[in-house]
Amino acid sequence: MKLLNDENIDEILGLLKKFHETEDKNFEIVLNRDKKQLENLIINGYIYGKFEKDKLIGFASMSKYNMLSGLKKTKLENRIRKEKFFKNAGINDENTAVLLNDLIEMKHRGKGIYKELISVRLDKIKMLGYEHVVAYLNINKVKGINSFLKNGWEFGTLLEIDTNRYEFLLHYKI
Repeated sequence: MKLLNDENIDEILGLLKKFHETEDKNFEIVLNRDKKQLENLIINGYIYGKFEKDKLIGFASMSKYNMLSGLKKTKLENRIRKEKFFKNAGINDENTAVLLNDLIEMKHRGKGIYKELISVRLDKIKMLGYEHVVAYLNINKVKGINSFLKNGWEFGTLLEIDTNRYEFLLHYKI
């Protein structure tokens, strides 16, 4: 596992492009990111990559949570439920990190890479002193959601992000 930097942006974009061309044409599961967004994420967060023979085969990112930004992206009818959950759990901008994009090339899935990518980020989050971690998972990623729940994560709330598109907000207390 390696911390990625600006030199890896083209490789990340290549993996995203391939994924969206073959598996996620409507950008429902992994967000589309452009070069500027990745540069900002590298500056303000962390992106870890898994390599095989010097070729990037998967990556995952995280950053400090920004509640205001998160609420702006939330449909109005979900905001009160989300704010209530955050208040009850003690989640705020200062004590919370968020897990962002995860992507592993299809032919490399099922080899424990996903667990490695989660683990390296949780280790970093603990080292940085955060008390909480949140993650948003597409409702269609049942296997991923079950994996989170089996590893101590809690169900936070269900959010409608678009017409007939839903995400689970998951929470992990450090």
